[in-house]
Amino acid sequence: MRAVAKAPPKKDDGQSALQVAIKSGNFEVARVLMDKGADVNFIDSSDVNSWNVPVLHDAIRAAVFSARFGRNMALPGEPPDIEIMSTSEQFDSAFGVLGRIIAEGADVNAKDSAGNPALMRAVLDARQVLDEPVLIELREDLHRIFDLLLRAGADKEWVNPRTGDRLVDFTEGHPVRQFLPD
Repeated sequence: MRAVAKAPPKKDDGQSALQVAIKSGNFEVARVLMDKGADVNFIDSSDVNSWNVPVLHDAIRAAVFSARFGRNMALPGEPPDIEIMSTSEQFDSAFGVLGRIIAEGADVNAKDSAGNPALMRAVLDARQVLDEPVLIELREDLHRIFDLLLRAGADKEWVNPRTGDRLVDFTEGHPVRQFLPD
């Protein structure tokens, strides 16, 4: 599969069909594309978009944002009314694509154009869905994502070359820290 999107729409410019399928939540299409040989190490390239990412990063984002996180729908001053934003089936589908991409040889330390590896992508996205208290369902889903990345060899010792911050330092004091080993 060598199809690459061209602008417009500029949000898809330079992305592979696999990336577009993942980002749009069409996980069955993503599986079919992989069955047909889609490149799991493809990194988008665009004259329109300055942030370019590997397919793996899109799959991580899809899995994290398909996790069963909750949002408090109550008005200020009212008791919490937590609404879970996804289902276990939605998460399992996204997670299955992530797992398959890794199983098919995606480089778990490939970086985006900002220099972030996959584990940092997971941290950055998890920080967006984590809210106190952390729901049990979300904790389970995020553990599955982080454990998969770590078992596949994601670099937990990564240091940001621009700031000198270690990944564990970046997560210190935030609930996302529980998903990284000491």
